[in-house]
Parts: sequence; structure tokens; C-alpha cells
Amino acid sequence: MPESRLSIGNVEIVGLTDIEVDFPLPLTQLFPHVPLAAWAPHQQRYPEVFPRPDTWRPHFGGFLLRSQGRTILVDTGMGSTVTNPGAVAMFTGGADGHLLEELHAVAAYVNDLGDEGEERAQSAYGENYARLVALKTKYDPTNFFRLNQNLTPMRTAPQ
Repeated sequence: MPESRLSIGNVEIVGLTDIEVDFPLPLTQLFPHVPLAAWAPHQQRYPEVFPRPDTWRPHFGGFLLRSQGRTILVDTGMGSTVTNPGAVAMFTGGADGHLLEELHAVAAYVNDLGDEGEERAQSAYGENYARLVALKTKYDPTNFFRLNQNLTPMRTAPQ
């Protein structure tokens, strides 16, 4: 679920989490010139970020900004093994993020997003996705109208 909401004037800011995971390298390897004791003030103030003395648990997420009928996604999320396989393998051990579910929970509509790909469109359309793909297949089988948050028509056998 979205972790925080803040309104400033007519701007709503929603904090979103993609994934939180223990970083695969210990702090002493990440920052070899920083003594472990130097982390103590940060570990005391942010215990959820430093669950163990030599462990860092980074938070990958983003923010949804809404104002006057417009939405901006500031995405600093991790992604998935499909969209960002190298980083996901390195930072999360292959665990996919869940930013799409977070967006769906705050009703981020497909028209509010850029060209984010089929997976994000599917998440934004939710249970209507299959019906919309069927309509797209019927009325735009060659995918002529594709310069938008696109739904790809189903592939049909040549006739």
C-alpha cells in the first residue's frame, strides 16, 4: 500500500514503495574507508534501514504527484526481472518490485503514465485489460494507433 500522502496547496504527493531488500554487500565492503562505528548515529535514527550492524536495507520507490488533473510519476523504483534484470539480480537477488501494485492502489490511470510498457498498462487497466485488448484487436488489429500508452492487439492467425 502507498506509504504516505502529503498535500501542499493543490498538489498531492503520494510516496510509493517498489521494494525494500537487504543490500547483498555488507557496509564494510560498500564503504571500506568508513569505520562501522561511524554508522551508529544513522543506525539509531533509522533502524528499519540498518536491521543489523553491517547491513543496509535500501528503499527503492518513487512519488506520484497530482495537481489540477495532471499526474507525474517520479519513479526511482527497482523494476522487475523483465524490465531491469541486471539491477534486480544484483540488488534484490531476483525479487521483483511491486510499484505497479502501488500505482494501482492509488488509482494511477494509464493516461497519467508515459510509454511504460505492456506490464504497466495491464496493471493500470486492471480487470478491464482483457476486454480492452479484445476491442483493440477488433478495431485496430495492425496496431496503427500505437503512439500512446499502447495496448497491443492479440496476434491472430493469418486468414
